[in-house]
Amino acid sequence: MLFFQENAGNMSHRLPFLRMITQQLQCTIFALSYRGYGMSQGRPNQRGLQLDAQAALDHLLAREDVSTSSIVVFGRSLGGAVALHLAAENQDKIKALIVENTFMSVEDMVSQVLPPLGAVIGTGKPLNCLVTNKWRNVAEIERITQLPLLLMASVHDEMVPFKQMQRLHQAVRTQRCTWVEFPDAAHMDAYVSNQEIYWPALRGFMEQYVQ
Repeated sequence: MLFFQENAGNMSHRLPFLRMITQQLQCTIFALSYRGYGMSQGRPNQRGLQLDAQAALDHLLAREDVSTSSIVVFGRSLGGAVALHLAAENQDKIKALIVENTFMSVEDMVSQVLPPLGAVIGTGKPLNCLVTNKWRNVAEIERITQLPLLLMASVHDEMVPFKQMQRLHQAVRTQRCTWVEFPDAAHMDAYVSNQEIYWPALRGFMEQYVQ
């Protein structure tokens, strides 16, 4: 599994979650730190993170100790945007895609983070040119037509509005899409607060499409 993390923190903050992934799914995880995160050099931006993701996938595909026909890409929040782009560009190289609590675009998140600007920045609004890292995930998910896709959404997400994940779901083009929602979960805690739904959903998806 190739994992892409959220915006906040660094990969050390993800270790408890990643440990649970290995225990619950019995899989190996490759989790990179984006440029500018943790001890990685450089400054983060959309194109840079896309290049980091491609380099990570290319690295895995070149390794002899990796089952290259069974690589699953998993992204949460910002990591979902990274994963969607990577998957759209490499549909013949990965086995499946998992996206959790990801936004429609950075432009559509402006009203959530800076409400006064929501009147002029967002889908179809006049000042979108002010947003340099756009991460237009609706367009990316529409490009994915071949892969099994698992979309996981927290109903009470305080960071990314639940309706944005619903909009991504509406844009899906692949015929093999599974939608799972967590009625009691916030942005980061579905694997704990709704673990009775979360882990069976992940295991079922992996068993159906990967193992």
